[in-house]
Parts: sequence; structure tokens; C-alpha cells
Amino acid sequence: MRKIVNYIKFGRGIGASWLFLYALIGAIIFGVMCRSLGYVATPALQNVADQLLPIKVENGVIVEPENVIKAVKFESEDLGQFPVVLDTTVDAIDTVNLASGIYISKVAVYFVEPQKTTMQYFRGSVDLPKEDYTDLFKKMSVYGGLIMGVFALFVLFIVYLILTAFYALFALGWAKIYKVFFSYQAAMRMSALAYIATSLLVMLLGLCGLGVPTWLFFIAVVALLGIGIKMLYVNEKPTKSVYKI
Repeated sequence: MRKIVNYIKFGRGIGASWLFLYALIGAIIFGVMCRSLGYVATPALQNVADQLLPIKVENGVIVEPENVIKAVKFESEDLGQFPVVLDTTVDAIDTVNLASGIYISKVAVYFVEPQKTTMQYFRGSVDLPKEDYTDLFKKMSVYGGLIMGVFALFVLFIVYLILTAFYALFALGWAKIYKVFFSYQAAMRMSALAYIATSLLVMLLGLCGLGVPTWLFFIAVVALLGIGIKMLYVNEKPTKSVYKI
């Protein structure tokens, strides 16, 4: 406890190292989850590949198979199901009123979602024979998890910095109320620790099935800052002098 107090009052920096460590833990968890989802999806992806392949694209156009319509389902107990349709009889597919899924024409692939549709044209040439892609899908899951983990680390760290800077303003407000001097860097350090402690508590409550609304989370962090400043400064016992007067 004394180390934490000394860090807040006399430490250096704005708590970025703590925020980075917290973001790193979250990014690792997120990356592992993404990799696990890829592993779970691999059998369903291989099943789709078995039914749709071979496919050959030349100069952005599917030349094999020609003039066929194939409809299969991506089915996974954990990830749900959606249709995957290959239609090489047309260049463009009218996605209006189509169910959410993936639709492939001669020149493009359509990702249909309830609120939007994304289209991507084929480019260049590629030959996808009918074979076992299980190892490839697993490798993609590993690399995808790594990429998503790095991306999450960057995003989480920036978000945590912004939130800490926001809560630091309330720490300064508490300092003004208690009429004590409190530098902005010290406010950042305290806010970083208060935010991390509160979010960890909220996650533990979530694991127990107890959800915490955003407004209550906000109040908890602000209240913790007020309690912390009062404990550190207002209720601090003066150090006894070694000199007798």
C-alpha cells in the first residue's frame, strides 16, 4: 500500500506504464480469443471448401467452374450458420432481400449483412484446387490472432490514455474541493490506478453474472478518486519531528 501511495504522490510520469501493461493483458486475451475462433471455424470452412472448390480466377474473372450455381452452408455450433453461394452465371448479384451470407459472382464477392452489403472485386489470377486446407486455416488463425492482438494493444492503450486523462480532471476537482495541491501528473497516475482497479472489479462481477451499467462504473471511478485523495492528503498524519522543541 505504501508503495502505491508513494507512486501516486512522488512517482514520475502519467501512469502510462500501468495502462500499457493493462492494455497488453487485454490484447493478449483478445488475440487468443480470435485464434480460438479461427480454430473453431476451421472444420466449417473446410466443409465449404470441399463443396465449392475447385475455383480458378484469371484476370479478375472466375473461369472455372463456368455457368454453375452452388449453394452451401457454413455451419458451426459455436459460430452459427449462414449461406455461401457461388453463382458464375452472372457478373453482378442483386443482394436486395438476400439473407445474410457470402455470395460470389463471376467477378466479385458480396458480404451481405442485415444493415449493409460489402462488395469486393477479384483481382489478378489465382487457382484454388480442391484439397485439404485445414493446416492453412489454422495458420491463418494464428497469424490473424497475432495481428488482431497487436491492433487491440494499440487501440486499448490509446483508449485507456484518453479515459485516464478524462478522469484526471475529476481528481483535480476533488483536490480543489479538499483544498490540497495535486499536480496533473499525480492526478493521471491516480486515475490510471483507479480506472484499472474499477474495471477489474467490474470484470469479476461480470464473471459472476452481475452486470454493471456505464453510469455506475463512472460514479465508482470518480468516488474512488475522491476517497483516494482524502486518504492521501486530507487524512494524512503529519510526520513527527526528530527534534525536541
